Amino acid sequence: MKKQFYTYIHCKPDGTPFYVGKGSGNRAYNLYETKRNTHHINTIKKYGKDNIGIYVFHCNSEEQAFADEVQQILQLSKEGILLCNKTRGGEGSSGVLVTTETRNKLSEKARGKSFNKGRKHSEGFRLKLSAYHIGMSANDETRKKMSDSHKGNKYCLGVKQSDETKEKRRRSLAKTLSSPDKRKSLLERLDAARNNEESKRKKKEKLLALWSDPEWKKKTLAARRDAINKRKSWPQSQ
Repeated sequence: MKKQFYTYIHCKPDGTPFYVGKGSGNRAYNLYETKRNTHHINTIKKYGKDNIGIYVFHCNSEEQAFADEVQQILQLSKEGILLCNKTRGGEGSSGVLVTTETRNKLSEKARGKSFNKGRKHSEGFRLKLSAYHIGMSANDETRKKMSDSHKGNKYCLGVKQSDETKEKRRRSLAKTLSSPDKRKSLLERLDAARNNEESKRKKKEKLLALWSDPEWKKKTLAARRDAINKRKSWPQSQ
């Protein structure tokens, strides 16, 4: 099926145009796309998505849609209307095929980089994020996937480490403890964590909350009994 191209105009609630675009499919109606510029996004937030007027003008081809976009932006600008458009229109990359060589270059350039590395969030954002996650818990299927993904991880309980790994960890710890400054810093961090009243309070509250759950309490006590019985079955040293 041939793709239908068009130009579109976004208007404020009073009918004043504030953006001219070219697109196809649902492009004109996707108001909250991340690819929109900041001015457009802020205008949508100011008036509300449901209060924005959307007017679509169908074209016979993509070339005509680009030409009409340029003409409409020019005409509205001449009338003194301030638009959110950052260019005169006529640009676009629909249908452009990126070569494998270009993809590899882009991949190599982005490798090892993170979009949020070094980014510091504001206190308000951190509080909102914390409040959003309160009460959220993973279902049984998600827990199983997480458990399976951690199997074989050297930091998981019950996983046997190779002699090579043990030796590396031993050398690393010995190197840390051989330096008086590093040893002092390590001991200070351990003491601070051990004597942190806020941390103690949170752990106590968490433990009390867990023990108030009859099902969790039942499983924990059963696990303890099994561990005690297992130790009793061990052969006694002569």
